[in-house]
Amino acid sequence: MTQELKACPFCDHEAEFERIGTPRQSTICQCTHCGATLETGEEWDHGRDWNTRPREDALEAELEALKLALMGGEDVPGYAASLSASRVIESHQQHQRDLTGFRESLEAENVRLREALEPFDDALGEDSDDDQPDDLQVTMKYGRTTNYALKLGDLRRARTALGETQ
Repeated sequence: MTQELKACPFCDHEAEFERIGTPRQSTICQCTHCGATLETGEEWDHGRDWNTRPREDALEAELEALKLALMGGEDVPGYAASLSASRVIESHQQHQRDLTGFRESLEAENVRLREALEPFDDALGEDSDDDQPDDLQVTMKYGRTTNYALKLGDLRRARTALGETQ
């Protein structure tokens, strides 16, 4: 009996039999793309060794067990007794805690960035002239000799950004 060969475990391309084994010759399976080759002493069930993927099979079994656990919310018998609905729920809760921590760090960063924009909003002043073009340069002095040229549009964008989430 000859099995249909799975794709190459290395490059995921098609594989084929180079030779079908007999009592006097080995079976040879080879990838048509990368040339990966497996020579076995299979006289029956040709292709069985090429198609054996223990890691892939274990991952597929784990995936099926997870699907069952999520759908039924019950312990999954026969799955190393370690994966249960409570473990899946615990993992989900840890993920939620991680997301909460990430959200809190983003909120803290948002506060810092808003504080950094406030001086630009203040520099625009209360009575800003909306008739002036955004590309109008505004010169700001720092110390005695250093001038920074910003555009009026930069200050307006800072004010808009501050006003969006207040």
